[in-house]
Amino acid sequence: MLRTVGDQPSLWEALLPPEVLGLSPELAQVDSLLDDARFFDPFRALFDPILGRPSVPIKVYLRLMFLKNRYRLGYETLCTDEADVTYQTDSSLLTKAIGMAARLVERIQLAGVAARTSVVDKVAEACSGAHSIGVWLRRRTGEAKDEVLKIIGQIVGLAEATMADATRVVVNARRHLQRHPDTPRAGRLAATIDELDTLIERAGRVIGQTRQRLAGQVPPGSTRPVSLHDTDARPIRKGRLGKPAEFGYKAQVVDNDDGIVLDYTVEIGNSPDAPMLVPAIERISRRCGRPPDQVTADRGYGKARVDKVLTDEVGVGYVAIPRPGTPTAKRRAEIDTPEFRELVRWRTGAEGRIACPKRQHGWARTHLTGIEGARTWCGHGVLDHNLTKIARLQQ
Repeated sequence: MLRTVGDQPSLWEALLPPEVLGLSPELAQVDSLLDDARFFDPFRALFDPILGRPSVPIKVYLRLMFLKNRYRLGYETLCTDEADVTYQTDSSLLTKAIGMAARLVERIQLAGVAARTSVVDKVAEACSGAHSIGVWLRRRTGEAKDEVLKIIGQIVGLAEATMADATRVVVNARRHLQRHPDTPRAGRLAATIDELDTLIERAGRVIGQTRQRLAGQVPPGSTRPVSLHDTDARPIRKGRLGKPAEFGYKAQVVDNDDGIVLDYTVEIGNSPDAPMLVPAIERISRRCGRPPDQVTADRGYGKARVDKVLTDEVGVGYVAIPRPGTPTAKRRAEIDTPEFRELVRWRTGAEGRIACPKRQHGWARTHLTGIEGARTWCGHGVLDHNLTKIARLQQ
């Protein structure tokens, strides 16, 4: 059941002295903006208006999420076991999968289920092989490359054997639950079994792509898993010297002169820029009731057909987007105008505006896995960024 506003003061409001309840000017302005009932509308479709357990008041929830993203006030701040998706090789993913399977099997055994197999012995062998890969790679010889491929093949074999054993554990454990439904902590045991089953499926995908590499084929980056806990994350080539590849999702942000984000999207993989611009401007036009007067973007969006659609079909007044390659004489005349140059300079400042949500509103890293989790996390970041920006503009 949806609750939009709390019907009674909280315990903290009753106990804290009045001087502690005061807000800073920025927070006071944000608090006033969040009183708008239109913020409740997206939540109404997710709750039954009458039945079910009462939700946290949405008025309180929105303020908690603002503090969480703006000031890092949340449970994740206290956790140190979470980390960014780092540069993962197939062998390191398989080594992790073997270790994770061993821990889950051990947990199932501690619950009183006879596993009838052991995967612990394979962990040390896999870790030793992963370490040997690093040693051989430092030699940078043809013999080293052959030896590395041989070790990777051994790790793949260990992973296949481990997942086969783990599959038998899953089957036996589920039979045990069917025969003994009154097993202590049966719910936790069932959750562990499901977690192991999910790990087996994800490890199987990594095993498949590793076999492809050993056969001399390169698996496509658009489908390559780079994490066992976030299977939607993908490698994204950025071309930077210090960080040639990052792992996660690709986000697009569109803001206006005041720095307020008008549209954002989060997509799986490294999708091309140009096809994403027109739909974004169309969404903004529908929300605002009219198309923008001017549009600019970086060179990745520079396509003649994009400019034509924006002006002829969407109704944008002026488009200033640099294009790759050497411009023709006609194009040179267009980009040498003061209006074009001014818009391009303004867009250059967008790099700093994009960095602001990353530094101050949680866009650098999502704490929610999966594409829907990433979109939810980024959405809260956009809401907090816009609230802060509007509050400052109104002061």
